[in-house]
Amino acid sequence: MSRRTRYIIYANGVLPETGAEGLKPDDFIIGVDGAAAWLLDRKITPSVAIGDFDSVSGDGMKRITAAVGSVLRYPQEKDYTDLELAVRYAVAADPAEIIIWGGFGTRADHTLSAVTTLEIPLRRGIPASMRDDRNILMLADGYLTIADDPVYRYLSVIPYTRRISVTLSGVKYPVRRRTMMRGLSVGVSNEITARQARITVHSGKAVIIRSRD
Repeated sequence: MSRRTRYIIYANGVLPETGAEGLKPDDFIIGVDGAAAWLLDRKITPSVAIGDFDSVSGDGMKRITAAVGSVLRYPQEKDYTDLELAVRYAVAADPAEIIIWGGFGTRADHTLSAVTTLEIPLRRGIPASMRDDRNILMLADGYLTIADDPVYRYLSVIPYTRRISVTLSGVKYPVRRRTMMRGLSVGVSNEITARQARITVHSGKAVIIRSRD
């Protein structure tokens, strides 16, 4: 695989139907645990299935094994979540981008842990995001641009580390080298007003969220 390839990871959280849309023929698809069966139900065959598959029945496991060319099965008792294993697998391929569907779920511990896995591609300079049908979340520690999209009205910048310094332009509330502290909500619910927003995180790491009502 090359830097032109997107890696699309489907985790076993809440998976919106929009997550099965917009796939490209050369996308590399990873089904994590029960999400592999979710994909097969939608006639999408993962390139690889990863996890301990504790949420999959015996018949479901047979179905995944028969349909998916590569199945990487891990023990239930391990030091990594299934999603982290999938993210590490993707990062090792040095893809153009990593998109995670199903990272948001009903368990807060899994959701928060999923957000922190975005640090793994960030350290390698690989664009990565976690998505559901209302949010696109990413981590940033440098310069990036975000194109205006009427579907996602809001743009929020939230400190991931204790303190960040950030410059924002092309937005309703621009700032220049503004210090933001974790625990304060000053960066929530901005809006893009230009063709694209420009964000520079001068120090620290920030959570960037595009969202809609």
